[in-house]
Amino acid sequence: MGLAAIVRRAGATAPVLVLVLVLCAGAGRADEVYGIPVTGGDVPGYVPDATCGTCHKDIADRFPTIGMGRSFYRPSADTAIEDFDAPPFHHAPSDRHFQVELRGNDYWFSRWRAGPDGERLDLFQRRIDWVVGSGNRSRVYLYRVDSGAMFQLPLAWYSQEGKWGMAPGFEFADHFGVSRPVRHRCMTCHNAYPEVPEGAADFGRPELFPADLPQGIGCQRCHGPGAAHVEAAFDEGIYGGNLDAVRAAIVNPATLPADRARDVCYSCHLQPSVSLPATVRPGRGVYDFRPGESLGAHMVQVDIVDALRAPDARFEINHHPYRMEQSPCFLESGGAFGCTSCHDPHGKAPIEERQATYRAVCTGCHEATEVHPDLAAEAECTSCHMPARRPQDVPELWVTDHRIQIPPDTDLLAPLDKRPAEVTEVFLYHPPADLAPGEAVIAQTFSILNYSGHTADYAAAALGRVLSAEDPSEFEPWLAFAESALRLGQYETAYAAAEQAWLLAPDHPVPVKLMGLAKLQMGDLDAARALTERSLRISGDMAEQHLNLGLILAASGDAEAALAAARRALSLNDAMPQAWRLVARLAEARGDRAAATEAYEAALRIEPGTLDDRKALVALLQALGRSGDALLHRALLLRDMRATVE
Repeated sequence: MGLAAIVRRAGATAPVLVLVLVLCAGAGRADEVYGIPVTGGDVPGYVPDATCGTCHKDIADRFPTIGMGRSFYRPSADTAIEDFDAPPFHHAPSDRHFQVELRGNDYWFSRWRAGPDGERLDLFQRRIDWVVGSGNRSRVYLYRVDSGAMFQLPLAWYSQEGKWGMAPGFEFADHFGVSRPVRHRCMTCHNAYPEVPEGAADFGRPELFPADLPQGIGCQRCHGPGAAHVEAAFDEGIYGGNLDAVRAAIVNPATLPADRARDVCYSCHLQPSVSLPATVRPGRGVYDFRPGESLGAHMVQVDIVDALRAPDARFEINHHPYRMEQSPCFLESGGAFGCTSCHDPHGKAPIEERQATYRAVCTGCHEATEVHPDLAAEAECTSCHMPARRPQDVPELWVTDHRIQIPPDTDLLAPLDKRPAEVTEVFLYHPPADLAPGEAVIAQTFSILNYSGHTADYAAAALGRVLSAEDPSEFEPWLAFAESALRLGQYETAYAAAEQAWLLAPDHPVPVKLMGLAKLQMGDLDAARALTERSLRISGDMAEQHLNLGLILAASGDAEAALAAARRALSLNDAMPQAWRLVARLAEARGDRAAATEAYEAALRIEPGTLDDRKALVALLQALGRSGDALLHRALLLRDMRATVE
């Protein structure tokens, strides 16, 4: 029965069923089963994960003991593990100070630059909306703006050493600041699937999230959508009913063939290179993978050659299956050995029980006394043969190396400087059997273009050749090619590719957006404005596109309309420095120095290193007679100018 056809049935008098209704009854939703809300849109068929605990209480109670059960949640004083009394963290490469504070039940993030007398200049503050990470090893922090966009903040808590530090990807002077976007592709693995409108998570669309999100990876991420299972439980009656029918309505990974069971784990944990994530196949959405299907039908994995490291020396934070597959134990098992050979996905047992489990798995094939006759009978194997070590991409913590090996004669926990991979080659890893040559090129070029910020001209050229030869009917490769051509200055090519993507996906706003940007670069302001306005009629919540409209209107001489567009952009995302910058310049042009000063200060709180904004602010402060503030900002300007030449 399809979700749209689900009807609410009366009855259900068993106590456990009554409890389901009490815990999970929806508030008159169109999609529900026996009063329990059911998701629709791009992620149909899911019920609240709390529903599962009604019948499976033991598992639900144990699940938070593992990291997946605490992967994503609202911050609160009750779950705080951080040291809020520690001194603010100073990041020397960017010369910024960072702090997370507990204010009542809320987490607050602050970033500033120190003035000559310790003043907090360019102070950016934001309430933290979400925490990512169980805290077993680390936590990172997100905030959400009114449009639904979410951004990662630069500071992280590293639990193993009990210290604050820069989050992965923020270690160097030139980092994302407070504007690193959170993408649906990331959230598919860091949390349970959220409910998003149909098409909202399509390739290339603005990365927008509802205010209410699941809190943690739940049961259905591994078992698949639960609405049919819940409905079957009500229909058949849990007590004395047809349990086979109830069980058949949900996926049990334990009953899947070994490769399909591994795919459930691999959908998140197999990541050969953190620099180049897997590519979702054209025609598939990021939330489309369902347990039980082949992972290769959903995504294409890529691997790299790193000029700095031999293949067997690469070790990254998410290399658990990748390194496991390099182990003789996996290679010689004929596919029988896998993640759940050692790991209980429902909960974490006490360490002694886990060690006994690991030993039993090892001694199932290896007679320990033949190799280690002096070891105690209860000794476990993994502490030597699967050592903990620091990964090259997040050296502030350590994780288990799942490549089963003879113990290396090195200190794997010694402090390690981060050295990002130097990618010299990209190739497919476990390519799906049905992958045609053209789609293989698309998968490789997608990864390279994402890695390069869509500026790798050789990858764009290869993608263009595939499009010319095969004329695919999916919009995704056309859209990726259009963005790359636009960034490479090939404006007519970009327009043509974006137009083709729009013809294939007429309800998608981004092809029209790119068409408008191409026309803007070609100097056709009228066409650029018309296309930009058309894209906003398709989707009016794109803050960046309202800014683009403001820039076009300003270039056309319509200052009032430009200011209105910039203000609309800021109403959706008040952490957009480009919009504050446009407001500042429009205010300055009409002689409103006070408004221009406030807008430049707002822009610099978000992007403190922008030299032109700082120069403009210094001049405005001097003109307003604020000589002391002007001197402070001139000192910052000189500091930044020196940094650019050092």
